[in-house]
Amino acid sequence: MEGSKTSRRAKGEAEAVPSRTAVQVDENLQIQLRDLLGEILAKAQELGFELATLECSDSHNCPLAKKSRELIVVLKKLFALRPPAR
Repeated sequence: MEGSKTSRRAKGEAEAVPSRTAVQVDENLQIQLRDLLGEILAKAQELGFELATLECSDSHNCPLAKKSRELIVVLKKLFALRPPAR
């Protein structure tokens, strides 16, 4: 296929390094994910404060309170993995 614009790698040739653009997209995605995770953690912390100060005698039977506690437990673990603020 002489004259073809597509090139083919020879056997044993190394994989191409991702382009700078691909790396930048990954960095942008990481920043967006980090920011969203920060928002989730902040909202979960607010939810945890509300849950801790909930004055309901039947909260231990409330499905919403139970699921909120479960969420807080998981997010607390996630929060522990978060790198320190810069």
